[in-house]
Amino acid sequence: MRLDRMMTQLLTEIDASYKQFVEADGSMVVQLDKALYGCVEAAALWYSDLRGKLEKNGFVANPYDACLLNKLGPDGVQITVVVHVDDLLVTSASATNLASFELYLQSAYPQISVHRGAILDYIGMTFDFTVPGEVSISMENCVSDILAECGVTAARAMPAARHCSKFARTYRRHHQLRPHIFTPM
Repeated sequence: MRLDRMMTQLLTEIDASYKQFVEADGSMVVQLDKALYGCVEAAALWYSDLRGKLEKNGFVANPYDACLLNKLGPDGVQITVVVHVDDLLVTSASATNLASFELYLQSAYPQISVHRGAILDYIGMTFDFTVPGEVSISMENCVSDILAECGVTAARAMPAARHCSKFARTYRRHHQLRPHIFTPM
């Protein structure tokens, strides 16, 4: 990996023995001992390690989306793992399966943090499992954060909002669906 002039200067200030490796343009080429967070190679190595551990535990990657892995627990109830970079969303109808998987994952990766509950935030989305057999998904926190970063401090209803709301009510009435609700098959 090539360190730019600023990183090379910092390294040589920390350890003067590296000065002999500084190139004419002030940069330096180094060999990394392990993956560096943020590099493409690091993400691929992390996924490979995680997938290997999950497959060793009996999970099978979905043939259409390798970031979705499933297995049947000892009680015959499915456990699903969704992987997004270094965040996992794990679901199962069996609390026993979830507890067992959590122990397995913590033995493999002791530094993980676990969040449980009927309402979970995951990669900008809020998953609400409070209605049995259903999940409601919203992105209100993500939208609020984006608006705050853009300096938007107040909001008001727009004329189009009335029409969108009317369409949603009409669609729900005619099709007997609840918007943003996904019911498991």
